[in-house]
Amino acid sequence: MNLILKVLTCRVNYIFLGMTLLGSLPQWSRAQLLSDTTITMKVLGGLQFDTPRLILKPNTRVTLISDNHDDMAHNFVLTKPSSRLKVVEEAAKLAERGAKMNYVPTSPLVLANTKIVEPGDMETITFTLEKAGQYPYVCTYPGLS
Repeated sequence: MNLILKVLTCRVNYIFLGMTLLGSLPQWSRAQLLSDTTITMKVLGGLQFDTPRLILKPNTRVTLISDNHDDMAHNFVLTKPSSRLKVVEEAAKLAERGAKMNYVPTSPLVLANTKIVEPGDMETITFTLEKAGQYPYVCTYPGLS
């Protein structure tokens, strides 16, 4: 009987340890953890997206819906890690060509992008990311990034 009690105590301790470890993990949304996922990214007033970061598993096929709730036009540009500012600088150099290019530079640093999304409109894009990680994104519409 003593052995059975020890085994049960050990199993209960493992369960509590597992629960404690799970509780210490970052709070990612379900959409940010799946391999095939749809994410609705709302553009809010004040030049902000409603999702603060995009963390994805390897080989994730993402369907992203850009839903513009702001009163001005926006785009969504996903960049390689640590490349956000470089892409913003390249977009600023587009000058009069920018509108025809949706203010998105032709660059290997750009992984995916929407067209310009007018207030109240939505656009859906689909892309696949081979590597896991946190991916930066930005709106490169003039004066907003």
